[in-house]
Amino acid sequence: MKGTTIAAHSTHEAGESLIKISKALVKKLPESEQDGLEKFLWAKSGGRCFLCEEKLNRAADAIEADHDVPVAEGGQDVRDNLNLAHVPCNRLKRAFPTVDVRPYLKLSVFLRRAGGSVTYAGCLRHFDIERHGRIQFERQSIERPRRSLAQLKLELADWQAVLDVHLTGTFLCLRAAAAKLK
Repeated sequence: MKGTTIAAHSTHEAGESLIKISKALVKKLPESEQDGLEKFLWAKSGGRCFLCEEKLNRAADAIEADHDVPVAEGGQDVRDNLNLAHVPCNRLKRAFPTVDVRPYLKLSVFLRRAGGSVTYAGCLRHFDIERHGRIQFERQSIERPRRSLAQLKLELADWQAVLDVHLTGTFLCLRAAAAKLK
């Protein structure tokens, strides 16, 4: 999110970093939601990035406010539509809906923790596949408007990220599952 970092009217203890919230965004919020914004968002986050769901470290991580539903997709500038995210996670998300980006970020965290080596058991845990082979999927709203490819202005790196989530992630899990079935 571009803009000047502000304290959003909250105090910080020694060693804590400021959370980046643009002045322009704060001005767009209803007046009753402007005071205590940073404190509200920190409490709402539970200390976790809204996108990758990893812990946020206020002393070491670059953190900023992010819209859950982008304004371009009909989201509103209200506190309930804002969340805290690591700056790299938010940069990857850009103006895409959270539901489209979160699986990729969670898979990236999973692969990083696994050192790039994925096991069948690890896939089962990560994708919440039960012992009987049933897969639990998060339900997505089918009513959410979609933009055309021309409207997305998709960069090659973004397209590669989509392929990594949908194709490479599927391939790695199926490969691990096939090895167990031999």
